[in-house]
This record gives sequence, structure tokens and C-alpha cells, in this order.
Amino acid sequence: MSTPNFLIWAAAGVGIVVRVLAYLMNRAVWYDEAMLALNIIRRSAAGLWTPLDYQQAAPIGFLMAEKLSVRMFGDSEYALRLPPLCFGVLSVIVFTILAKKLLHGYPAAIAVLVFALSPYIVNYAAEAKQYESDVFGAVTVLLLGWWSIRHESRFLPLVAWGLFGAVWIWFSHPVVFVLAGTWIQAIIFAVGRENRRLAVAAFAVECIWLVSFGIAYLHLLKPLTTNDYLLDYWKNGFPTSQPLLWPFRALLWAFDNPGGFQLSWLSASPLALVLLLAGIVAAWKRHRSIYWSLVTPFLFVLFAATVRKYPFQGRLILFLVPLMMLAFGFGLEEIARLRQGWRMALFLVFGTTLAFPLVGIVKVVRSSQRPSAGIRPAIQYVASHRSDSGVIIYGEDHTIEYYLYRSKLRVSQKPILAAYSDPPAPDNGGRWYMFVDVAPEAVDSLVAKLNRQGVIAERLTFGAIQVLRYIPSLHRTA
Repeated sequence: MSTPNFLIWAAAGVGIVVRVLAYLMNRAVWYDEAMLALNIIRRSAAGLWTPLDYQQAAPIGFLMAEKLSVRMFGDSEYALRLPPLCFGVLSVIVFTILAKKLLHGYPAAIAVLVFALSPYIVNYAAEAKQYESDVFGAVTVLLLGWWSIRHESRFLPLVAWGLFGAVWIWFSHPVVFVLAGTWIQAIIFAVGRENRRLAVAAFAVECIWLVSFGIAYLHLLKPLTTNDYLLDYWKNGFPTSQPLLWPFRALLWAFDNPGGFQLSWLSASPLALVLLLAGIVAAWKRHRSIYWSLVTPFLFVLFAATVRKYPFQGRLILFLVPLMMLAFGFGLEEIARLRQGWRMALFLVFGTTLAFPLVGIVKVVRSSQRPSAGIRPAIQYVASHRSDSGVIIYGEDHTIEYYLYRSKLRVSQKPILAAYSDPPAPDNGGRWYMFVDVAPEAVDSLVAKLNRQGVIAERLTFGAIQVLRYIPSLHRTA
């Protein structure tokens, strides 16, 4: 095995190991993850076909994979995150195969490494959300589309491309953008080669996709395009002012998130955009069989954002990251063809640029950065020590609801504003009080009132979460 080939598979191996480690860290769920998890564990499989609670939206195929995992392995974080982990590992393998087909030498190894350690992609491989399914769908459609075009009219590649696309429309909402890109690539290639059989096959494949997408759209997707809450939540992903400049700004933001080219206040997005454009030019010159498959998905999503049908923002465009990485690889190949002086200088500049996502992976391997991470240990502690004591939780985070469901702990849950009112006094068996995202002055005020009604027996802190246990006072004061 040659050195670049070894490095390519070594980079892929590192990416798989990092994803498994992030999964095994078993981080506490966060509120958005908890809201989807509650739908999955509470509803039947048939119930997941109806609009989800808490304004959640996810492809039905992904939801079925989640439901199957929960039925087989329980409702733990590990069970909920198993499908995203599988999609994440498969994405690394498929992307590596694709990179080896399209790129050569060290640029291929660098593209695989940056994709394998892309921080947002690694993060969502360990969360019970559908975005890793989007990434897997994108890289697989790219590979199958390229395979179909390279082998022109052969039956097996075309069938694999067509059937996978028809199925994965039900597992990923944005995969249609990549499917459309590979279809345009096939038509342009067929016309250029005057290959009537490939053109006819591409139109047949398109018909299969349109039928599948039409059914999914009418029954599941159409309500999402008019959901006022979701449209408002993702409003920054739509053009607001200066529509002519917005696409360029949106691309720069995409390099920060989900591209991973921002570290704190320092961003390498402008340089990443330059390398992307260099890669697009290189693909036009030397990789015509993949060029339109890489470029048109960006254009389609930008157009969909312009007409307010799909936001160009954050995790919703995570599936575009592997396309970025392939373009970077093409750009590096083009730089390698320059004279030595220019080659070394540009490799230094863009090598530093591509190091940003690799450094950003440190954020993922930390146990947790969210204030709500203390909810899980707090509820677990109270559930194991409550005895006959009552429990009151002040807070509205849906993470509370998820861990209460898992612990079978019956509590009285109150909104945050209730912390400013008179608290229920501890009964004869005592009472637990838990505060989640409650202002310190509200906690202090409530504690002062409780001190007049009882005696504090325990006071614990789990991250940002405070837990108190009061028992009745023998001599209460007025």
C-alpha cells in the first residue's frame, strides 16, 4: 500500500474512532434532542407519521430507524443515538471511497482527514437528530451518481443510484438537492457524449424520484413549508436585506457553521471560500463527471432559501460539508501543479485554513458545554434518594421531561416564574426542590421563604442546577 493510500485509510480510521468515542461519552441530551426523543419514545410507530409535538420535524425513515433502535435497546441515550452513529461511520467509509476515486495522493488524504474530523459532523454523529442521515445520503448519492455516469449505460449502477435516491428521500429532507445535482450532471454528460441510453435512463430515474418525493411531500413535507414557528426559528437562513450580497454572506457563514472554520472570534472562512472557488475551477477543468454534482446543490439550496422553502443555515446544510471537502481536495490538486515557490506558499496558507476544523474537534470531545447538562445527574440523584419525599422542579427545559420519563419519577413541575411565588411547604416526609435556569435572586428569595417553613437537610449543585431538600421545622416562625 502506497503512503498516500495508507494515509487516506488512516484518516478514515481516525474519523470512525472519534465518532465512536463521542458516542461512548454518553453526553446528556440537550433540549432540542430531548424534544425529538420524547416524540420517539412516547409515540407508536404509526403515531410518528402525524405531525410531531414541540414543533419538531424529522424524516419518517429516520424516525422509524430511531423507533426500531428504541424498541430493541430501550430508551437510553445510547439507543437513541445509535442510528446517527451508524450513519456517521458509513459516511466516513463512503466519502473515503469517493475521495479515492476522484482525488489522488496527499490532497485525497487531506480531504478525507478534514471531513473525518469536521467538528459539526462528528458532533451530530453522537446526537439523536437526523443531520447525520443527511450527510450519509449526500455522499452516497454523489458516489452512486458518479458511478452511473462513469459507467454510462450499465444497468447495476443506474439501478443502485435510482433506488437509493427513491428510498433516501424518506430518510433525509435535503437529499433532493443532491439528487437534482447528480441528475443534471448525468443529463449534461449524456448530451455531451450523445449517449441516448444514458439520457433515457436518467429520465427514468428522475421519474422514480419524483413519484417518491411527491408522495413524501404531499403527506409529510408540505405542512413544514408553511409552519410559521419553524420559518421564524430559521429566519436567519432566508434573505432579508441586500439580496444580491446575501448569497456570498450565506456562504461565508456556512464555512463557520457547519463548516467548522471558526475558532472563537477568529474565522478562516474567507480563505476557505477562496479554496472552494479554486476547487470548483479545477473540477471544471479536470473533473467534468462530478462538476455539476458539486456546484448545483449549493445553488438549489440558495434558491430554496430565496423563496423561503428551505433555510441556508447551520445544521440544516450540514449535508453540504462533504461537497466542500471534495472541492477543497480539487483545489489542493491544482495548487500542487504550480511552480514550487507558489506551491509551498499556498500550501502553507491553505494548510493553516484546513487546520481550523481539526482544532475545532476539541469542542466535541469535551463531556458537555451546555448548562442543562446537570439535569441528568440531578434527577438521577433525587430519584435514588427521594424515599417518601415530594419533588418540585422549577424549570421548563424539555430535557427535564425526558429524564423524568426515563427515571419514572413523579414530580410537580412548575414554570420558572413560579419561583417568585410562595413555595409549597415541606410535608412530613420532607420535600425536594430543584431549580433549572432560574435566576439566582429568585432562588435566594424562595430559599429565604423555605427557611421560615422548614430546615434545609441537603443542598447540592450539579453544574448550573441547584437541588435542595427541606424537612419540616419543629418550631416554625411567622
